[in-house]
Amino acid sequence: IRVWFLEDVPGVCTGCSNGCNVHLGVANNRVYRYVPRRNDAVNQTWICDEGRLSYRRINADDRIDAPTVRGADGALMPAVLDEAIAAAAARIRRVIDAKGAGAVGVVASPHATNEDLFVARRFLEALGSTQAGFAVVRGRSDAILIKEEKAPNAAGARAIGFDDAAGLLARARGGAVEALVVMGHDFLAPPYQEEALAALGSIDTVVLLDTHRSHAESLAHVVLPARVAAEKHGTLTNVAGRVQRVQPAVEPAFEARAEGELLRLLGQALGLAGFEEEWDLRAVAKQMADAVPALAETGA
Repeated sequence: IRVWFLEDVPGVCTGCSNGCNVHLGVANNRVYRYVPRRNDAVNQTWICDEGRLSYRRINADDRIDAPTVRGADGALMPAVLDEAIAAAAARIRRVIDAKGAGAVGVVASPHATNEDLFVARRFLEALGSTQAGFAVVRGRSDAILIKEEKAPNAAGARAIGFDDAAGLLARARGGAVEALVVMGHDFLAPPYQEEALAALGSIDTVVLLDTHRSHAESLAHVVLPARVAAEKHGTLTNVAGRVQRVQPAVEPAFEARAEGELLRLLGQALGLAGFEEEWDLRAVAKQMADAVPALAETGA
């Protein structure tokens, strides 16, 4: 496509925790490029080569494009969203009735927005569980732009109260956790991989909220399609603690929801207190700002 047909939508690169400011070049509901957007406090006028090409993941062929539920024959079968939410809630309720709320945990994603993660924390609190953690992939870094953590919001996950997932996965492997709501598939990378595969392969229930296909689907009992950052409103906190806004540049070509909205629906199906209302991002953002003041300021 010719570059003069592109509309520049301000956004944030999600390839690592630096959170470089970019313009997303959009046409026909598709992202065709990232170019730097000046922010002297973050990336000046630069982005790295890996980040420049990471827009391809938004439109990738391996996006999860439909809810699925594992049937009696062991195969994942397509389902409408309401059916998948009901199936996930029924499995989680069964675990709570048998083992108590403390047997349910959440593996959070540092690719999710602060607002999504705040709802995940409230979901656990409403259940009455403290079983929480998050997994983040690590890789090469440099002294300029590229950071070790290969996700845009690990700092936000920590600010909201999520610790490293290693302890949660060990408890699940040991039998203390029987149901996990898992956001993303970063747990498949070292150093989590061995513990995670053993844990998720043996517990009663895995509900997966994810954007792209991976081996995680083979471990899940219910799979719910999630939106990437370029498809939703929210904030991300970079490695320096700078809170930056993202907004929808495109809409997915299939039914997908923000992780916070999926958790809201799951909380409603479980009858959790505080989850009665419909999804309202502004209300969530206000509650988050009151509860976690460090996430109230926005730097971009």
